[in-house]
Amino acid sequence: MIPQPTTVIIVAVAIFALIERLDGLSVNSSPKFDLTDFGRTSQWQTFFEKTYQKDILLGGTMSLRLETIAQQLNQVEMLCHTSQATKADLRGFVVKSHGKLLPIDSCKNLTAKLNEGAGLILRFEDWPSSPVQESVTSLQDVVRRSFGTASTVHLYVAATVESRALLPHTDPYDVLVLQLDGSKEWTACTPHAETLMEQVRDLGSSIVDIKKLSKMNPAQRAQLQEIIKEQQAGCTTYNDEDLSNMQCTTFTLSRGNVMYMPKGVVHYAVSKDKQGSTHITLSLQREGMTWADALLYGMTHGADLIDRTDYTTAWATALKQVTGIPNGIEYLDALPSWQAVSGQLCLPEDVAPTNDEKLAFISQFRELCSDLKQHTRHAFKQTRVTIESFLVPNAVDTVVERICSVETARVVLDEFCAKGRLPVDVTSKLFRADPTQALERSQRSTNYGSHTCDSNCDDSCQCNPGFQGSGSNCDACPSGRYSTSQNTPSCLHCADIGCPSGQYRISCGGSSTGRCTFCDRNCPSGRYRTGCSGINPGNCVNCETCSNGFYRPDCKELSPGSCQRCPSCFE
Repeated sequence: MIPQPTTVIIVAVAIFALIERLDGLSVNSSPKFDLTDFGRTSQWQTFFEKTYQKDILLGGTMSLRLETIAQQLNQVEMLCHTSQATKADLRGFVVKSHGKLLPIDSCKNLTAKLNEGAGLILRFEDWPSSPVQESVTSLQDVVRRSFGTASTVHLYVAATVESRALLPHTDPYDVLVLQLDGSKEWTACTPHAETLMEQVRDLGSSIVDIKKLSKMNPAQRAQLQEIIKEQQAGCTTYNDEDLSNMQCTTFTLSRGNVMYMPKGVVHYAVSKDKQGSTHITLSLQREGMTWADALLYGMTHGADLIDRTDYTTAWATALKQVTGIPNGIEYLDALPSWQAVSGQLCLPEDVAPTNDEKLAFISQFRELCSDLKQHTRHAFKQTRVTIESFLVPNAVDTVVERICSVETARVVLDEFCAKGRLPVDVTSKLFRADPTQALERSQRSTNYGSHTCDSNCDDSCQCNPGFQGSGSNCDACPSGRYSTSQNTPSCLHCADIGCPSGQYRISCGGSSTGRCTFCDRNCPSGRYRTGCSGINPGNCVNCETCSNGFYRPDCKELSPGSCQRCPSCFE
């Protein structure tokens, strides 16, 4: 059966919600959420200085008011039946076992798969009209207030012990895990410094020495492994045997526990509770929020060079190159988004014209920018040689100085503070394939026939209309079935659409619902058409005989008629 929240938690949530209402507060709009809601351990007090983008944090127990919101999502049975009743077609419901997608077409089928050991992943961004959307939005607001980033909310459900939905993998973002019910054993792995050194040597690079690698924190080693694999965006899948050469730790999260995991760490989770296990993941998004993104945006907007394709091409190429080598890890670090919401980074100039956070942002921007000069010179020579490059030998250096100015850094900071992110993404597949065509961030939107992908992870791909499944695992609708929307777990029966009496549906299948047409009324004398409904045109059958003294005068077209008494000869 689908695991449900325990009675204790439901009662606690109800009592806490009542207290909030009596105090005149709103659970969904309280302005006081901060890092302490994710755990009151001392580590959270120094989280951004000592842990963020560095290592895993087992952060103690979430606050009751945070759990109040999170538990609203822990209603899988209700959500499933609501999805079916509102014809949302189980949108966002993804069932997997050890990484293999298992298609589902009903709540009954979902329960059966969970009882067999599969795991459910409910992606709320794929179902924006869910009945718990207010709680989803509240969780996203909590993340934005505490971390300054956008986020997605996923619910993971296991109904049996040893249930495991995914293979070892990395995410395209940092992630927070909130354990709602039961317990799960997590395995988290990062590469050894020695292993990374061998991989760097195999690539013919001697840029990083073993001493520098040995000083890297776990998140940096994990990110370096992604760079070596040319998977800067993350979403790399591994097999269990791949973990034998990594440094792995295991730990268990129980109800109420919170964990933070940096981007790039390889991980998977296994349910350890006979009654099932449920947890939520909250992503800390990275797109448009790295220092490399800031430098790309600074070139096109801050330095106003968007019309100089020779320089923009060289700069974008240099950024691609530097984020593809071991020394480029710091360019993929996240911008200090938490300072934008809880610090002085984004305070107006008339309130805080100069402060340590703004000065640190400008200083880091200019330092990383200046370090790109050599890469830009090399890229400029490779990509395009202009008359100006001969007439003005130091033209590239002059442009770099313009991009790396305080004024440009302030333009970048203003955009980041205004929008919470930048409209570019150096980790996108579009940019990695051709940086010159991706100066303005555009999400990957590649149509593969059966599915379309609009982000960097396969799990973010959606089956196209006319196909069923989830992610990139899509099958064409069988005969007599259709799907008109993306990410339909199971194609719908054409016969269930219905047509007016005397009509049936034709041309239904694939991505089309077809249309209704009139049943053929032409049958030979003594016959009528039966079974014409749904998608069946029916067929002509003989009119049934009547007993002695009766006859069937109106058996024709679509009517079987009825037996009537023969008239008397004396009438």
